[in-house]
Amino acid sequence: IKWVFAITRGGFTSASLFPIFAVAAFLAGTGDNLFSPFSLVLCSLGIVFLHVASNLFNDYYDVKDGTDGANTEYFNAGLNSTILEGAQLSGGSRAVELGLITHKGTLSLARKMLVLTLLVTSGLLVNSFYVTGEFSNALYALIVGFLGGFLGYFYTARPLRLVSRRGLGELAIFLSFGPLMTLGALFAISSSTIELFSDLFYMALLLGIPHGLLTTNILYINQYPDTVSDAKTGKNHLIVTFGKKNARWGYLLILITAFISSILLIPSLEMFGDFNKNIFIIGNFTLFAYGLFAFINLFKNYDKRELIHSNLKTIYLQVFYGLFIVIFFNLFFI
Repeated sequence: IKWVFAITRGGFTSASLFPIFAVAAFLAGTGDNLFSPFSLVLCSLGIVFLHVASNLFNDYYDVKDGTDGANTEYFNAGLNSTILEGAQLSGGSRAVELGLITHKGTLSLARKMLVLTLLVTSGLLVNSFYVTGEFSNALYALIVGFLGGFLGYFYTARPLRLVSRRGLGELAIFLSFGPLMTLGALFAISSSTIELFSDLFYMALLLGIPHGLLTTNILYINQYPDTVSDAKTGKNHLIVTFGKKNARWGYLLILITAFISSILLIPSLEMFGDFNKNIFIIGNFTLFAYGLFAFINLFKNYDKRELIHSNLKTIYLQVFYGLFIVIFFNLFFI
């Protein structure tokens, strides 16, 4: 199991799952029988397989481009985290470099994960039609899923190689793990037809913004230890573009924007029923304060190995926010 997780970086699929669970929790909190539990299971499985496939394709192309091979400063969680002990935080999975799998084997496994994604997605679309009696939800879920998969694949794959295009990679991650994820989940699991540009449609988009931004910050800070090797191989993300010192403020900007967007959900949430606004605000400010601790350490240790504590806190923050949202939505009327 550890071998599989090391190669696929499967532990990070929580970044994909929490936006889906947030949509399900919102629907559960606002009414009865608003989503299909079986569709939720299929949607979650499909997203896990797609996320893992994207990780493997990204590893394949990073090794092919020489990016991972040139990286000698990558971060491993080591013993700094009980939950993420031994997990690779940057520099890819290192699976090829460590001899856990061949470069060709990485591509083969990625393709197999993609086939599993397609099989599960087919079942999800059939179940969506069975539940709603119409094809529209399935069609829109398929379109949104394709866009997310497209961005995930071409994050490192040529000719687009979005990660090399000074901010387009970060934008792709935000969209894939944010608004596209929550909107696609709404179409996929809903037990009734979702109208385009309806209140629920916009609610799903808005719900994805803080999730997408917090996941983007994981990618953002994990690029710090990889900056030298990434710059040498043309992986021109925002840390390379602005330099480690100046890029610190980008982390803070993303963090602030994430929680502002979360607080701005309040008017939309009020449209769907009663909820405890005070608890929502207190929870967001508590989590934001936790994120500030990560930024303070980043500000001081942006060019040191001690930065790893900020990398870990950034991952935990995304998980804590996801848990908070899921629990909060399920307590909507209490």
